[in-house]
Amino acid sequence: MNSTTYRVGIIGLSGISAGASRPGPHPGLGTDTPYSHTAAYDRFPQCEVVAVCDLSEERIDAFMTRWGKRWPSVKAYADVNEMFANHKLDILSVVTPDHLHKPFVLQGCEAGVRGILCEKPLATSLEDCDEMIAAVKRSGIKMNVDHTRRWVGSWQDAKAAIDGGVIGEVKHVVGMLGGPRAMMFRNGTHIVDIINFLAGGTPIWVSAELEPGFEHFRTGYRGDGGHDPASEPGANAMIGYDNGVRGTYIGMKGSMADAGAIVYGSKGSITVNWSGEFVTVEESGRQMTRPLQLSSLGGMRHEYQYSGIAGAVGDLIHAMETGADTISPPEEARKAVAVLLGMIESHFQDGRRVPVGRSDSGSSSVTA
Repeated sequence: MNSTTYRVGIIGLSGISAGASRPGPHPGLGTDTPYSHTAAYDRFPQCEVVAVCDLSEERIDAFMTRWGKRWPSVKAYADVNEMFANHKLDILSVVTPDHLHKPFVLQGCEAGVRGILCEKPLATSLEDCDEMIAAVKRSGIKMNVDHTRRWVGSWQDAKAAIDGGVIGEVKHVVGMLGGPRAMMFRNGTHIVDIINFLAGGTPIWVSAELEPGFEHFRTGYRGDGGHDPASEPGANAMIGYDNGVRGTYIGMKGSMADAGAIVYGSKGSITVNWSGEFVTVEESGRQMTRPLQLSSLGGMRHEYQYSGIAGAVGDLIHAMETGADTISPPEEARKAVAVLLGMIESHFQDGRRVPVGRSDSGSSSVTA
């Protein structure tokens, strides 16, 4: 294992940024599970959190109480410019509200960081996405966007089974999100990203409807960063891909709490949700269902074999050390933003099919 120490800076100290690890699901699988950026860095001895920044003194105090013993030399700032002036960072975590990702990603590029882990969705406009992608490419920086399922074994195994031809040619991917937090931008971005991931193509159009009561979204996305479920609508959508695959997004808040997807192919289907992971194929004229083989490696075949957000950190380090691509680069995260913005545009055109992905399209003007 590389003995390099990576100096980490974190901007924004919300729960997803600085929360404690949660109890593990079973002693045999570990004593705790990291559900925050800081808890994920804690899993890697070579990562030293040296600087954090937030406008809230309360959040800074909470961070120091929880993590000060782990990194006793960490410095806290209310001014991000001061943080960058005082520290030469290797890795930057951007955990600010969605519409504020761009300025800090750009600042990190200018400051010479080597890797960036950014929260999802990547942005709330395609222009912001494109500026970040251009800056990262120009600077030669490795970047991951925290669409966490990309580092979970079941989803990676589903993708491997698809790529291996287990269910034949993919025809349709149905993504499902239910419960009170089926919020289009905050949590729906995970499901849209996984639909994109399993469809294997680039979304080119979308037709959608939003939950009633969000007429104020006509002039743009108006969420509050995910704090209040009532601030964002649930939604339903059909998505078209350049490879002919069709996607369906089902994300209404009144439905049963669940999150998952079904991939329909020419020879079978794969289901991944909270109940389990299954593959159904036709054998000798009969449909046969069996469990999907789980790898537990979170899709990574290198020394940093973690799942979830810790997988994002391990994958980022691996990319920095080897030059490999990350599993969730900003180019992929942009596809999810394009679909989400297209959903808003389509809704206010009575569900009409609208093109997505072009920075000069009407949907690109949606801002927080």
